[in-house]
Amino acid sequence: MNGRTASAPADEGLTAIGAFLSAQQCASIRAELAFAHWYPSMVVGPGPDGVSSARISACRTSESTDESWFTPQLARRIRGIDRRIAALFPGFAERREEWQATRYFTGGAFRAHFDTGHWQDEPAGEREHTVLIFLDTPRAGGETCFPLLDVAIRARTGLFLAWCNLAGDGNRDARMVHSSLPVRAGRKTVLVTWLRQRPYERRRR
Repeated sequence: MNGRTASAPADEGLTAIGAFLSAQQCASIRAELAFAHWYPSMVVGPGPDGVSSARISACRTSESTDESWFTPQLARRIRGIDRRIAALFPGFAERREEWQATRYFTGGAFRAHFDTGHWQDEPAGEREHTVLIFLDTPRAGGETCFPLLDVAIRARTGLFLAWCNLAGDGNRDARMVHSSLPVRAGRKTVLVTWLRQRPYERRRR
């Protein structure tokens, strides 16, 4: 598989920008995240009653925190990041979900999954795009893998990665199944959010 970190071809639905954040900016964000409340990462899927909900699953071994736990200093940084991303995705600040931070330690991974398919009936619609920013570089492993595209993106400090989850008809793009491969050494920390089809009402702390 390819370890692409430059912009990927548009027909693959991937956008990768190296050094979107500097190493110093990433270190500052990681320092602010030390004050957040971290909890086991969850997955969204249908339960026995067919209703989708978030739950802990063995298919995802990582820790997460969300924007409601961000310090005021980090919240200001996030607003600046929002403005930069809005140049790539118009209406980004209005359509994005809460930012989350996720960290994977040695052995941590997220098996193959889709980021869409459970929100079509919500007012904001489906998760149209996924946006990731890598805050550190594991010593080994931790690639973001798209097996049907034959692409594996190596985690690197400051890298911006985004992809479209939906096909032209608005349904799930089957090519966008992806996984976070196991971290073999070190740690991987990312900021992640999802861009909805329409304005998204974020909860307030």
